[in-house]
Amino acid sequence: MANMYRIRTVHTGVAGSPFYTNMFFASDGTLPTAQDCVNAVDTFWDGLNLRLTSAMTGVIGPGTTEIDAVTGQPVFVQPTTQAVQAYANTVEQLPHFTQGLIRWNTGVFNNGRQIIGHTFIPGFCEDHNTAIGTPSAAAIASMQNAADALIADSGNIMVVYSRVNASPAVVTSASVSGNWGILASRRQ
Repeated sequence: MANMYRIRTVHTGVAGSPFYTNMFFASDGTLPTAQDCVNAVDTFWDGLNLRLTSAMTGVIGPGTTEIDAVTGQPVFVQPTTQAVQAYANTVEQLPHFTQGLIRWNTGVFNNGRQIIGHTFIPGFCEDHNTAIGTPSAAAIASMQNAADALIADSGNIMVVYSRVNASPAVVTSASVSGNWGILASRRQ
């Protein structure tokens, strides 16, 4: 695998934003195209649309950065059509640092530890918070379904980039945390 596409979603419109969500996909220079990967990420966010606050907007692109898989350095920006997500939940938003958490499993190990990626999902609302302060079953199911669909999408190959190994590992499954994730950089 020579290069990867970094698909970046920028979420704005709420306290603490902008929030950046980066997802990586394998590229051999022809298939999948950068636009295929943008479309897959857009579909991922569609699967969470009813769970995330309507005060927030997510923008993917325009343009997708191509990353050298060995050095981790950007090498080119592929032209792509911008995708915009207008989320739909009108209930009060949870604190901005309280986010859904998806773990991307690869089955690839380095020094006895699996290479795992993480995606924090901003913008969940109070109607998806249980009485004990955990994500609702509906929120967990939505994240799991969106993650599974992204992995299964035959138009792309999602990867986790390991800086230590200087190589990407293909994502084979996803698991959703039963607790809210707290991204310390979003706590301010």
